[in-house]
This record gives sequence, C-alpha cells and structure tokens, in this order.
Amino acid sequence: MRRVCLFVERLSLVGWLGMGIMFLALLMSLRGSPLFSTETKDNHPRVLFPAYYTLEFTLLGMAAVSGLGRYLTARGDAWSGPAKTNATKNGATQNHRTQGGDTHNPLAGSRRRGATVTWVVTLCALCLAVGEYFVVYQPLAAMLGRPPYPQQFQLLHEMSRWINTAILLLTAVGATRSLWCVDVAPGGES
Repeated sequence: MRRVCLFVERLSLVGWLGMGIMFLALLMSLRGSPLFSTETKDNHPRVLFPAYYTLEFTLLGMAAVSGLGRYLTARGDAWSGPAKTNATKNGATQNHRTQGGDTHNPLAGSRRRGATVTWVVTLCALCLAVGEYFVVYQPLAAMLGRPPYPQQFQLLHEMSRWINTAILLLTAVGATRSLWCVDVAPGGES
C-alpha cells in the first residue's frame, strides 16, 4: 500500500509541476502573440483557467491524499521507537529504543519523517491554491471583459502571479523530496 501511495504522490506532484510550467509557457506565448486580438487576450482566463484549477486541485489533492496514506503506512514512530525488551546474561531485562521505531527496519523513522515533510509541503501548496482560487481568481474573473480595469485588478493579478509561483515552488520541493526518498531498507526489506 505504501508503494502505491508513493507512486501516486510522485506522479501527481511531478505531473502538476510539469503542467503548471507548461501552462505558464502557453500563457506567455498567447499574451505575446500578434495572432490573437486584444479581446481574446483579455478573456483567456475564462477559457484556460477553469482547466488549470481543475488539474491543480485534482493533482495536488491526489498527492495530498496519497502522501497522507504513505505517512500512515510508514511503520514506526518518527522520533522515538517502541521499547524493545532484551534479556541479559544475568536474567535482567533492558529496554532499548530503536531509532525510527521499527526494530526490523532502520529506515522506518526517516521514511515517516520524509513522508511528513512531503505531505506538509503538498498540503501547503493545496491550501494556497484553494485560497488563491477563492480570494484572488474569483474576483479577478468577475472583472474580466469590462475594460478599463480598476486598480484592484492589477493588485489581484500581481497577487495571483506570486501565489502561483509559490505553489509551483512548493510543488517542486514536494516532488523533489518525494522522488529523493529511500523507501527500501538494506537487504531489500520494505
């Protein structure tokens, strides 16, 4: 189950990162092209952005859910493991804590910490995306098609650029962390 969650998390994060960058390149080309009228350039968000947000919410949502699944299926506690009792030669018992919490897999703690970092970064990107959609895009879309635009339009447009840049950067961090993680213990045990 953990490997399926990791696969879906990786696919979703990398997919969204690639699509987000492609969308920005497409948008810059459209805005700078002499092939499109001013009216088309002003109304492109009504056509392109619903698909953008649908893909963004779907892929970041899938990554967040699968990241949570990966966290929940990682064995062992991230900071302190369960006590392991061993009998000594003289019959006394000693308690030992294993790093990572899994007495059979020394990577379990780092696996859970890695899953936590990736999941938190992905959740931050998703929350920013939802907030940007409702607080910035919705009012911005309501202003479209009615030039001249109020001064608030330019402010919202700049906010949208910065927030979407932050979302893509967070997604890049999450994707890198997800792809970088080691999910198999020495000896092949997972």
